[in-house]
Amino acid sequence: NGVLQIVTTDANGNWIATVPAGSTSIDVDESTLPAGAVLSTVDSDPETITAMAGVDTSSTNDGYTDPLTSGTVSGVVFDDQNGNGIQDAGEPGLANVDVEITDSNGNVQTVPTDANGEWTATVPVGSTDVDVIDPIGSTLTTVGSDPETVSAEAGMDTTSTEDGFSNPSTTGSVSGVVFNDPNGNGIQDAGEPGIAGVTVEVTDANGVLQIVTTDANGNWIATVPAGSTSIDVDESTLPAGAVLSTVDSDPETITAMAGVDTPSTNDGYTDPLTSGTVSGVVFDDQNGNGIQDAGEPGLANVDVEITDSNGNVQTVPTDANGEWTATVPVGSTDVDV
Repeated sequence: NGVLQIVTTDANGNWIATVPAGSTSIDVDESTLPAGAVLSTVDSDPETITAMAGVDTSSTNDGYTDPLTSGTVSGVVFDDQNGNGIQDAGEPGLANVDVEITDSNGNVQTVPTDANGEWTATVPVGSTDVDVIDPIGSTLTTVGSDPETVSAEAGMDTTSTEDGFSNPSTTGSVSGVVFNDPNGNGIQDAGEPGIAGVTVEVTDANGVLQIVTTDANGNWIATVPAGSTSIDVDESTLPAGAVLSTVDSDPETITAMAGVDTPSTNDGYTDPLTSGTVSGVVFDDQNGNGIQDAGEPGLANVDVEITDSNGNVQTVPTDANGEWTATVPVGSTDVDV
């Protein structure tokens, strides 16, 4: 009938009004709520319902978030293509991933991540459990924390740890070895040890730099997104005076493949503390006296077989002047022309 009446909620927040049957408008006077209280987005106020004769017709419950007793928790779920637990440039958020929130009252709500992988939930203050439902086919990176418990604060947002997941459809690894190459042939022969503690700089297809260190065997590995990947051994972390073998390649660019490991070229370094060179000359001894006299030319392209102290064999040819040289580990070395 267009008649206005005002009722007040009781100690439990309930209210009731007697009305004639028919269309009835209901409006909570928000000026009488605690300061700053906000209607929950899923609720409806004001609201119009149809009152039925002889019975009670319920309106939608009206939930208000009180900044004195509630806050928000939030986070982000992303494709951690290099596995470092940080959302680096080029690493996209993962949309439509469910995050299960258990608040300090034990109530559970599930919120999905948005297009940027971000999520937020309004909760009462206190201990709040956050559990990301793992995306299909993806694995939480080892530095991430899920599930996690955070303490929601009144009237503010509390961020959880970013949750990075590695997906084999977009992520692979690159690897290599740094070793002591005393014979300088660029191949890790028997007896040639890896060099531990060497820094390797890996720049992935997104332009993100990560630094890895060789292990006790000189091996290193890095998780990266698929695509062009630059690898550079930090030679300042090698033994003093170590020199890259001429047949090896550093820095180097390789193409990382999704779901597999892509090896780089091994990097062999000659360490002056453990290696040296042997050399000689092969010549046309025209007078047979065993001395290269004036006018006796060197013999070019003669193979010289070198067996070093580790038992490794290399063959070097003489140059245009009949001269040859070979890098070898220290110790007894056999030379055979």
